[in-house]
Amino acid sequence: MPDYNSGAEPKPKPREFDFERFDAVQRALLPRAEKFTLAEREHSHLVIMGVLAGLPATMQMKLRIFLIAIDALSLLMGLSSFGGLPPSKQNTILRLLFDCPLGVIRKGFWGLNALAKMGVYGQADIAAELGYTRGTPRFND
Repeated sequence: MPDYNSGAEPKPKPREFDFERFDAVQRALLPRAEKFTLAEREHSHLVIMGVLAGLPATMQMKLRIFLIAIDALSLLMGLSSFGGLPPSKQNTILRLLFDCPLGVIRKGFWGLNALAKMGVYGQADIAAELGYTRGTPRFND
């Protein structure tokens, strides 16, 4: 039972996040996610649940609604959920969302994109495999 007297928003349980929809978007955004083993997929979910746990419940709800909206857009454009679309149609939808003139949509999608990347690059073995190293960014002079 949430403590409504604390002033903090209640955090949803991880099972409330729609990983089936999220995984479809993550696979389309990051090809390495397509090759996840079961352990890597579970680790990705743990990373994402950790990030979500730090977000207000309203933000988490917006992410869930956004994933549903991506599927609704997919149904309108391709008569299938996002995960059931061929890669070319998935890419079309991703481009529309990345470049959407409505700031709220564009920001929401960039946030979802960042979350998807955290689930991949947040795994040290995969990050190293992809050549990603943590540290100070180096810029060419």
